[in-house]
Amino acid sequence: MTAVRATPVDPTPGLVATAWEGGDQRALPPELGPDSLAVLSGPTFMYADRCGDVPPGSIGGLVHLDTRLVSAWVLTVNGGRLLALRSETVQHYSAQYVLTNPELPDLPTNSLGVRRLRYVGDGFHERFTIASFRPEPVRFELRLAVSADFADLFEVKSGVRDRSAQITRDHQPDRPELCFSYAADGFAAETRVRSSMPVARIDGDELVWEIELSPREEWEVDLHVPLPPGMGVVEPVRGDIADVIHQRVDDPVRRWTTDRAVLSSDNETLTRTVRKSRDDLAALRLELEVKGQRIVLPGAGLPWFLTVFGRDTLITAYQTLGAGPMLAQGALLALARLQGRRCDDFTDEEPGKILHEVRSGELTRTGVKPYTPNYGTADATQLWLILLSEYWRWSRDDETVRLLRDNAIAALHWIDDYGDRDGDGYVE
Repeated sequence: MTAVRATPVDPTPGLVATAWEGGDQRALPPELGPDSLAVLSGPTFMYADRCGDVPPGSIGGLVHLDTRLVSAWVLTVNGGRLLALRSETVQHYSAQYVLTNPELPDLPTNSLGVRRLRYVGDGFHERFTIASFRPEPVRFELRLAVSADFADLFEVKSGVRDRSAQITRDHQPDRPELCFSYAADGFAAETRVRSSMPVARIDGDELVWEIELSPREEWEVDLHVPLPPGMGVVEPVRGDIADVIHQRVDDPVRRWTTDRAVLSSDNETLTRTVRKSRDDLAALRLELEVKGQRIVLPGAGLPWFLTVFGRDTLITAYQTLGAGPMLAQGALLALARLQGRRCDDFTDEEPGKILHEVRSGELTRTGVKPYTPNYGTADATQLWLILLSEYWRWSRDDETVRLLRDNAIAALHWIDDYGDRDGDGYVE
């Protein structure tokens, strides 16, 4: 019997996928509502509903390097969910939520004003500020329920495997801190949630504060979830949460955008469109180090594609050459570093071929998914050569082009030897 080879379409021939590996992708994002918000920085994003919460079982959460580190993040007062008055992103990496309480036992509607500020930078940061509008002292219980399922991003889009048996907890009420750890098949991840204020207790996976406020008094607490380094992580914004929200700290994004070309026009719509495009490109930046050089290139999109791609990255870099060559240079160098060197049916790698997609989650790192990288694309190699040519036309950067000479020759050989298998002059 002829053996069936593994391919990206069917990476494990002969094996039947279990329920968590298949299923239709869910619409984005059904459980979080039409007013859901995301904050992002490099390969990290936090998706939440209009109150800032991530209900258990939703597609929301804190995802970093293709692994969901926080799968539930729900704030309650006296056991009740809060009501949203206003929510908005401030920058692509920051957001604020203005909330109040519903009618609760011993706590009438609108007794409390709750403000949540959050940003993603050198970790995930959030501040709860609670003010009392009651004419008399008020007592209440504040809870933050947290969960970490460590799902691979591919699972978040379809069905999540139950990892509870491999997840351990080492919560520390005295610090106070929640700690979740996961390890299996050589893959490990950890989530720590640190509070700036003492807690009354840790109840399961919930931080609990018992709070008493005088009229007009305020109380606040900061939460911090550290993030590990990895491919694509950008220079983060740092500082006190309020200073970050109000842009009173050094912002690497602001520095990056000021170095780009500026369009001036008497057409306000055109000016606004170009400015928004520039800001969106800044939000999608990924950073890598190639031969000691720090490079910047665009990711493909929030939420599922915050990683290095072939086609998407190359087309975007090509279209933005007029605003500056940095993204194009970064795309060329990064993709050349990962250019195919051997034949591998599992990942579709071939000598000289430019990749399709890179992933770093558990399913990829344990060999279940072929994204280390995946080379299943017919056009990325040609697009890389086109971008190399156009990059030189715009920049006259002879040094970079000479550096990539061998890569360009390898790409041309791939077109002749592997891309055009029937010799008709067209890539199959």
